[in-house]
Amino acid sequence: MRAADTSWPHLAVDVEGQLLRAGYQQLPLILVMTTLIPVLASLIWWRVLPHRLLLIWCLTCWACVASAYVLWRAFQSARHTPTTHPRWQRLYVGQSLLAGVAWGTGPSLFMPYTAATPELTLFLGLLLCVCGVATSTLSSQQKALAVFIVAALLPPTITAAFLHTALGQATAFMLLCFIPALLVMGHKACQTKLALVSTQARLRSVLDRSLDAVIEFDAQGLITSWNPRAQALFGLSSAEACGLSFAQTVFATNQLDDPVMNAWQPDFVNTATPMDRMELQAVRRNGEAFPVEVAIIPLQIGGIQHFTAFIADISARKAAEAQVQHQALHDALTGLPNRRFLHLQLDKALANCARHQRQGALMYIDLDNFKTINDTHGHEVGDLLLKQVADRLLQSMRLSDTAARLGGDEFVVMLSDLNADLSDAKQKANTVAEKLLSSLNQPYSIKGYSVRSSPSVGVTLFADQRLGIDEILRQADHAMYQAKSAGRNTVRFFESAQS
Repeated sequence: MRAADTSWPHLAVDVEGQLLRAGYQQLPLILVMTTLIPVLASLIWWRVLPHRLLLIWCLTCWACVASAYVLWRAFQSARHTPTTHPRWQRLYVGQSLLAGVAWGTGPSLFMPYTAATPELTLFLGLLLCVCGVATSTLSSQQKALAVFIVAALLPPTITAAFLHTALGQATAFMLLCFIPALLVMGHKACQTKLALVSTQARLRSVLDRSLDAVIEFDAQGLITSWNPRAQALFGLSSAEACGLSFAQTVFATNQLDDPVMNAWQPDFVNTATPMDRMELQAVRRNGEAFPVEVAIIPLQIGGIQHFTAFIADISARKAAEAQVQHQALHDALTGLPNRRFLHLQLDKALANCARHQRQGALMYIDLDNFKTINDTHGHEVGDLLLKQVADRLLQSMRLSDTAARLGGDEFVVMLSDLNADLSDAKQKANTVAEKLLSSLNQPYSIKGYSVRSSPSVGVTLFADQRLGIDEILRQADHAMYQAKSAGRNTVRFFESAQS
């Protein structure tokens, strides 16, 4: 039976294969029924019916059981592709025909001996019950179900019609009415089965093609399903992942005791509350950690709790966010912090100085004659010079200090955590300023040119938040212009008007 689904044509073969597998999965149950029921029936009617006929009927049913068992084992061991489906369907229909004939043989053989006894009613009732069960067990294969019903009920119907008794005629009419009724019931059962399997195939297809890793696990936290995206993301195949602990397989070890990480577990087990999306660190098979966004949805089926986790790799998004944040706080040319970042750092430094009774220093650096270099060698050389100046500033500073570019050829260096003693702090700031001055005076090798540039450096000290950021910058800028007025290439400290 093919799945007629034009909106999902790529799923037709998959649905057909799933229906075929569902049909063959029912064969063990059919084997048990066909083995036990004839034995029990023979024990019940052993004193009523000829023993020879009972044995013939049992042997017929058991022969059918043997052929069904061989077919089931062959199907289990075979490799299945869409091209092999029609062959296995034909074999399944043939086996259903044999089973129907085996079940229909009993009433046909026994009817002449039970035409006027209650045993006939019981036997026909048993046959109709078997056909009713078949509408469920064979619902995945409509042709096989139809063949079984007709093969099981048509022989006793014909036999009853030729008994030439009122009971025989009534029995034939009743069986004749049951055949189309059971066929209609079987058709509806097959359509329901087809719709269910089609929906499952669609859902599985969507999950397998999902851009998120979709992982199912049970109430014990053991993985039961692992889609291809999960395999690509974590480096484990479905066979390797199933049965492992969801939390320990997916997430970084250092998060297993994190209250945020464990917060959802009691809720899931006890109340099955869906978990809102949250960001965590996952880990690949090779130990590489990466950021993910996780949402977990609980589902209870037949009283058994299941969970489905949707995990999205957000490494690219996090990298983009970090890049945007970096660009917002750093100079595009030199990579140094920009004015906005400097304000943030300076605000922190002021609060730290006030809290710990320490001094800080701000150095305002302006390159001498930068415009001349720009005009002489071009803007490209000027840009490369600014980048080399930034590199030299970073090399001459402590890790705790901050260098920033305000724009043009203006740079700022902030020293934090200097001694509380003003004179000592000034001396250390002067030492750093002279070091920067010496470093920036060295020739620059740029595109074959030996370029020389000197800086003018203005320095101001700060100790608390009373002055404010803008005033500290103004004082450093004022000291820098004092250095330029003193002949450039020198360092000057800001001195208040009172001094």
